[in-house]
Amino acid sequence: MLVEHCYACHSADAARAKKLKGDLLLDTRDGIRKGGESGPAVVPGKVKESVLISAIRHESFEMPPKGKLPEAVIADFVKWIEMGAADPRDGTSVVKKYEIDIEAGRKFWSFRPLAEVAVPQVRDAKWPRGEIDRFVLSKLEENSLAPLAVAEPRDLVRRLYFDLLGLPPTLEEIDRFLAAAQRDREGAVAALVDELLKSPHFGERWGRHWLDVARYGESNGAPKNNNQWFAAWRYRDYVIASFNADKPYDQFLREQIAGDLLPYDNDAQRDEQLMATAFLALGSKPDGNVRMDVLAEQLDTVGRSLLGIAIGCARCHDHKFDPVTTHDFYAMAGIFNNTGVNDDAPIVPATRGRSPEGKKRLAIEGAAFATMHSVTTKLEDALAEAGLMKLPDESWQDSLQRYPNAGQRAKLEPLLADLAKAEAELEKLLASPPAEIVDTMSATDRLAPGNKQDLQVRIRGNEDNLGDVVPRGIMQVLYTGDSPEIPAKSSGRLQLAEVLEHHPLAARVMVNRVWHHLFGRGLVRTVDDFGTMGERPTHPELLEWLAGRFVADGYSLKQTVRRIVLSRAYQLTAADPPSDRYRQVDSDNALLWRHSPRRLDGEALRDSILCVSGSLIRRPPTRFENDLHAFRMTDARTLDRLDFRTVFLPVHRGARIDLLAAFNFPPSDLVIGRRETPSVPTQSLFLMNSPLVLEHANRAALRLLNSAATDEERVQLAYSLFFGRSATADEQQEGLVFLGQTSAAGDGRLAQRQVWAEFCQALFCSAEFRFLR
Repeated sequence: MLVEHCYACHSADAARAKKLKGDLLLDTRDGIRKGGESGPAVVPGKVKESVLISAIRHESFEMPPKGKLPEAVIADFVKWIEMGAADPRDGTSVVKKYEIDIEAGRKFWSFRPLAEVAVPQVRDAKWPRGEIDRFVLSKLEENSLAPLAVAEPRDLVRRLYFDLLGLPPTLEEIDRFLAAAQRDREGAVAALVDELLKSPHFGERWGRHWLDVARYGESNGAPKNNNQWFAAWRYRDYVIASFNADKPYDQFLREQIAGDLLPYDNDAQRDEQLMATAFLALGSKPDGNVRMDVLAEQLDTVGRSLLGIAIGCARCHDHKFDPVTTHDFYAMAGIFNNTGVNDDAPIVPATRGRSPEGKKRLAIEGAAFATMHSVTTKLEDALAEAGLMKLPDESWQDSLQRYPNAGQRAKLEPLLADLAKAEAELEKLLASPPAEIVDTMSATDRLAPGNKQDLQVRIRGNEDNLGDVVPRGIMQVLYTGDSPEIPAKSSGRLQLAEVLEHHPLAARVMVNRVWHHLFGRGLVRTVDDFGTMGERPTHPELLEWLAGRFVADGYSLKQTVRRIVLSRAYQLTAADPPSDRYRQVDSDNALLWRHSPRRLDGEALRDSILCVSGSLIRRPPTRFENDLHAFRMTDARTLDRLDFRTVFLPVHRGARIDLLAAFNFPPSDLVIGRRETPSVPTQSLFLMNSPLVLEHANRAALRLLNSAATDEERVQLAYSLFFGRSATADEQQEGLVFLGQTSAAGDGRLAQRQVWAEFCQALFCSAEFRFLR
C-alpha cells in the first residue's frame, strides 16, 4: 500500500525527482519512524502518536489525496503499529541515483561481439573426431578425467531417433542401421543423421521445442467460459515448416517480429510471414488485463526467448543486475504499443474480403464440425460402455458391427447418417473454389501512418503515476554508436528485428538451446538467462565457437544439429562411471565424460505409446481436422482418443491432457526453454491407472497376438517394439511366468488379450520405456 499510494511523494525516488513532500520518507524503517515536518509517521505500539494513522484516516491530513483507503486497510495499519510496527526494511534513506553503466554492460561476456576461438590442443589426439571433441576433451584433461566409451549402436540409433524426431525407430529401421554400422559405423551414423534431418518429423520435434519458448497456446487464458479458442495452430504449422525447410534462423526471427512489414513475392509468402507474427500475439490474455500488461508480456517474451534477458524487470525500475534501464523498457514498449495483435485476422488475397459468401461458408463449416464432434463423442462413449474401441483405420460402420447388442446397435445407426451428412458438407466445401476466409493470429502496425505514439514512463510501474515521454527505440546495450533510427511513420518493429537477428547474443542463445535439447543441459544451464544472475557457460570457448559456426553456416539449425550429433562427445555411452572419482569431481556430468540418461518428455512418451500399439497417425492433421480438434479442446479425455502426434493436439490454457500434466508439460503463458524432468512415484501410478495407457496396452496386445504365433515369439517381439532390443533369457522366462500367473479365467480370445494387455502395460510402466540412454 505504501508503494502504490505513498512512494510517489515520499521516497528517495521522489526526492531525486524533486517531488518529495513534507520532508517525509516512507521507503525505509528509519525514514518512516523519523517522520517529516509533522513528526514521526510511525511510533511502534502507539497509534495516537503515529501521524500516518491520522493522515490515512483523513483527520490531520488527507492521505492519499486522491481518496481514502478502505477501512480494512486502515485497520491493518492500526494493528501493525499496535503489534510493534515490525519492519524488515533496514538502512536509511539515501538519495543516491542508481545508474547503469551501459558501456560496461556491453563488455559482459554474453553481449560481446563474436570472437575467433582457437581450437585447443589435447594430449589424446586420436580421440576427437572434430573441433567439438577437442573442446570437450580439453576440459576433461584439465580435470584428469577421460571420456567413457562410445554407445552401443542399438542405444545410439534410439537416441538419434528420439532427439531428432521425437519418435522411436521401427524394427526395420533398427536392423538396417545395425547392419550398416557393422560395415562402417561412422558412415552409418552420418547417413542416418542426414536421413533424419530430411524427415518431416524433424520439424515436428524441434518445432515443439520452439513452441515452449514462444509460450504457445490455443486459448486466451481467460477464466471459465471466456477462455476462447483462436487459430494459433497456423503458427504451429509455420514453425514446423520453418524447421523442416531449415529456414535461416535470422530470417525466422525477423519474420516473427516484423513479418507483416517485410516485402513478399506472392500471396503465399505474404501469408506465411503474417502467420509468423503470431509470435507476438500468442500471450495469455486473461480478463481485465491492461495495455501495459500486454506490452510487458511481449517484451518479456522477446527478451527471454531471443536474447536470454529479462527485459520485463525494467518496467518498474532500472534492472538491478543487467544493463537494461527503465528508459530502455518504455522505448521498446513504445514499439509494441504501435503494434496491434489479432486473434482472428483474415488472410485473403488483396482482391477479396470478408464477403457474405465467405461468412456463410464459415458458418456451414462450424455447424459441420460441431455435428462431427457431437456424433463421434456419442459413438466413442457407446463403444466404451460395451468394452469396445474403434481400431485404427477402422470405419465407424465396422466398429458398430462388433457391437454385441443388436437392439442397442440399431439405436446408434442414425448417428452414422448424421456423421455422413456432416462429412459430405465438408467434402463439398473442399471441392468448391477457394472463396473461404482463412483466419490466423497475427500482428500488424496498430495506428495509422503519421500517428505513432511514444509512451510515458510509468513510475514504479504505476499506471497512474506518469513520467517523461520516451521516444521509441531499442535497448542501448544491443548497439554501439547512435540509436537505430525509427521513421516517424513506422512502429519500429522492423528496425528492432534488424538489430536482434544479427546480435551475437541471439546466436549464442540459440546454439545453447540446441545443445540443451541434445545433451539434457545447455553449455549455459540457465538457457533463458544469459544475464548476470544466469550461470556461466561450462565450456565458454566451445559456445563461442558454435555460435560463430552457426553464423558462418548462414544460421542453419540443421547444420548445427548435424555437427553436434556427429561428435564423439554426443555419441558417448550413458553407462555408469568406472570409479567414484568421476562423481566426486563432476557429479552432474557438466564436463561431459558420458551421455547423461534422460527421461522422455510427455510428448515423446505419448507418441511412443501410440507407436508401440500401432496407432500413431504420422501425417499432420488437415485444416478441417485442426478446426474439429478445437471443438474438443477442453475435453482432455476426447483429445486422448486422437491418434495424431501430440504436437498436433490443441493446447488449451487451463485444461491439459492428463499424461502431459503428469510429465511436466510446460505452462503455456511463460517462456520455458528448460522443462523440469523429475521422475517421481506419481508418474508410475499414473501409468498404472491411465485410460490412455490401458487402451493402448489393449491395442499393443492385439498387435502381438496377430503378429506372432507363440508366447515366446510374442515376448521377444514385445521387447523389440517397446525397447528396441531383444529380451534376455531371464526376461523371456520372467515374461512367460508373468503371463501364466495373470491368466484370466477361460481360454477365449478376449481372456488371452486381457492377459497380454496386462503384460504390455507392465512394459509401459517400466523405467526403460520412459528413459533415453
